[in-house]
Amino acid sequence: MTREQRLPAVFVSTSAIVWGAETSLLVTAQHLARQGVRVGLLAQAPGFVEQWPGGAKRLARGAGFYARLAWTALVERPEALVCCSLRLAAAFAPLRLLPAAVRPALVFDLHDYMPGEGGRRRMRVAMWWFDRVVAVSGFAASQLSQDYSALLVLARPVEGGASGDGATGDGASGDAEDAGGGAQGAGERHRVGVVGRLDADKRIELALEAVALLPDTELVLRGASGLDEAYTEGLRRRAHELLGERAVFEGRVPRERVVSGLSCVVVANDEEALGRTVVEAQLAGVPVVVPDRGGARDLVEDGVTGRRFRAGSAASLAAAVRGVLDDPVAAGELAQRARRVAAERHDPARVAREYLRFAVSGPSARPLRALAARLAGRSGARGEGGRGPAVPAPRSAAPVAQREADTRADLQGPR
Repeated sequence: MTREQRLPAVFVSTSAIVWGAETSLLVTAQHLARQGVRVGLLAQAPGFVEQWPGGAKRLARGAGFYARLAWTALVERPEALVCCSLRLAAAFAPLRLLPAAVRPALVFDLHDYMPGEGGRRRMRVAMWWFDRVVAVSGFAASQLSQDYSALLVLARPVEGGASGDGATGDGASGDAEDAGGGAQGAGERHRVGVVGRLDADKRIELALEAVALLPDTELVLRGASGLDEAYTEGLRRRAHELLGERAVFEGRVPRERVVSGLSCVVVANDEEALGRTVVEAQLAGVPVVVPDRGGARDLVEDGVTGRRFRAGSAASLAAAVRGVLDDPVAAGELAQRARRVAAERHDPARVAREYLRFAVSGPSARPLRALAARLAGRSGARGEGGRGPAVPAPRSAAPVAQREADTRADLQGPR
């Protein structure tokens, strides 16, 4: 197959559900298609393949999966093959052992955070099998070994409007369930929202405890149950104990209602790789409150584009929310600045170009070689205080104001 016939990139995902990460890839592909560039997809999630703008194939399971992956990599040979799941890393490892001249560039889409030292060790080792990594945030990138250098930290594309986390596959959008079935006299109270599926990793209990300290406030939860119905039932009981009628479970809501009517949106999870709901709230002009740790922190400059609180502290979260609620003029200014910043940082057309350009023609990592050099005393020291691997110096996305080059011309330039 000639270079002109090859796809510039094929994305590989085995997710059974279209979560926020898959939606980000879908938006990327759609905007590349508008720029005249078609990229491929191998996936399993219903709806994901059908919505992909051309070049999508449904992955088989078992041996059929490995056969399809090998055929794509070695016969169809796109210029870049993008792995979108850590559990797929082992399937990509044999390809890295082949000469670069006979295989695609192997790229990892890093949109997860693995808690605990064991998880981070697994992530660092897995990344050694990839030529380059595109990370959703600096927080996500911090999981990589300091010896991994071919890294681009690039915020994901988000289209404007109050689409919400569930509208992007994370459980908040759809037909209303229990809508309006919460507290009476809601107009007399501030409405603080948590948007997204109801899962333990969202740490919604922290938001419950914080709002319990704010008697003039109700907590609105917009999102369907996650995979653990028992957790949802336990969360409802805890919400009733702490807040009574001030806890409003609205379930899945229509796209246009995801952040409407909320005084602010809160993210409690300090181990989330990014926090798509933060961006969607910012684009909709709703103030956000996020922890001072985690991917959401990367999206908020405290006191400028939102508010931060001390991760894990209900009292700190309550104080940050109170600061937003008590000064609506200042909160409005925060929201307007955040909207402008988010519109530039997450512009889908620009992000799509940057992503593909790096995936196809970015530098190639040589982590084993770098590790050997460092162990031999010819490289830099470890991270300060022995607190784990230093964050590799990322390659930044091009400035927003940079003149837009034709994507196809970029890809056809010299490698």
